[in-house]
Amino acid sequence: MTALAPTVAPTSTALLGGSIAAFGLPGATTAPAPAPLAEATFDELLACCVSERITGHLIAVLDAAALPATPTQRERAAHAHMRALARDLLLERLLVEVSSAFGAAGLEHRVLKGPVLAHTAYAAPELRSFADIDVLVRGDDFDRAVGVLEAAGGRRKYAEPRPGFTQRFGKGVAISIGPLDVDLHRTLAPGPFGLTIALDDLFDTPPTRCRIGGRELHGLGATPRFLHACVHAVLGDRIPRLVPLRDVGQLALTTPLDLDDVLATAERWRCRAVVQRASRLARHALGLTTLGPLDEWATDYRADRFERSALRSYVAPDRTYSLQAAAGVRALRGVGARAAYIRAMVVPSAQYVRDRDGGYVRRLGRALRLGGRALR
Repeated sequence: MTALAPTVAPTSTALLGGSIAAFGLPGATTAPAPAPLAEATFDELLACCVSERITGHLIAVLDAAALPATPTQRERAAHAHMRALARDLLLERLLVEVSSAFGAAGLEHRVLKGPVLAHTAYAAPELRSFADIDVLVRGDDFDRAVGVLEAAGGRRKYAEPRPGFTQRFGKGVAISIGPLDVDLHRTLAPGPFGLTIALDDLFDTPPTRCRIGGRELHGLGATPRFLHACVHAVLGDRIPRLVPLRDVGQLALTTPLDLDDVLATAERWRCRAVVQRASRLARHALGLTTLGPLDEWATDYRADRFERSALRSYVAPDRTYSLQAAAGVRALRGVGARAAYIRAMVVPSAQYVRDRDGGYVRRLGRALRLGGRALR
């Protein structure tokens, strides 16, 4: 099994950040501090909370007197949280505009992660901040959805390997609209696990509903949104961030979850190892005593060869997007799909090569090396 945490031993500030992120969850083991932190230590903690986007949990901890603080420390924490909330509101306004534009164009869509979780899974929306907005559309609609955002002034941040590649194989694209970003998704992850997800499951399950800015928005259904939380926690960053780990704990411990359906869907998506790793990371980072019925399954599960190989492309210390892309070959079914995917990876468009590699010769050499590693 891949090592639990691909990082150095956590500092005391990081451990305290994990306790703050876990505050309010059943099984959290936060112990009150005896006195306010020294100013230098509080500076480190506040910087951690801002970086990890958990200022809402910090305010909850301070309000509950679980962490004594000086008046100056409380004021600084409140200012940091107000800045986070101001950005959240700007992003929510953009989300409503994007959803309205997609609705007008007849594009079925689902809101992912931050806003819909904040308004449905957490006790109060201000506990769950976010950095951008994530919206999922059906694969066949992907290029048309990009066009809608570009018509509204959006600009793609990266070229795709070849025209139509993202609509068929990619996770999605980041589109800047002014100073804010929209992550437009076709699936939930790059690389092999993104290619094994049964995309119809994301739309065919009854959605989670919430209202933001007077508009009804649809998120993923209960099982897909929990699996997405696991995917985001494990596959998003090499060193897992506290917000997605809190999402895993929040959904597992405070919302109705059909474990049998979760595990059956994870088996169909070939990502049970991701669920296992997410549960272990969440318990470890947040200091939780339990994740409920998920614990026993996670203890006993043994990943298959595909899952072990695919997971390495995300959590290895030298992971890269290119390595994940190369590992995606194993996830595809059919000679035609594999041939189209490999062609786009090895001989992409000139613009893509200029942006990422500087030339076709260098690109080819790197693709061959990565392909060999991914198939070992």
